[in-house]
Amino acid sequence: MRELSAPALAWEFLRRNDDYQADFQRIKAEVASGGTGRAGDARLAFWGLSFRRGSGARGPSAAGVLAA
Repeated sequence: MRELSAPALAWEFLRRNDDYQADFQRIKAEVASGGTGRAGDARLAFWGLSFRRGSGARGPSAAGVLAA
């Protein structure tokens, strides 16, 4: 473990942590059942994780953004 970079060490910690694995499985199940996964955002922040959302417009007027 002494040779691991900081990100690799962090991943090893999360990979071996039962609480993290349980959170991951809950979020994965939510997304698989059609949810957005947004309910898990607070848990991801708890673990120090953040992921970029896909590009694109969001919101009620987003449907016509590219229409000419």
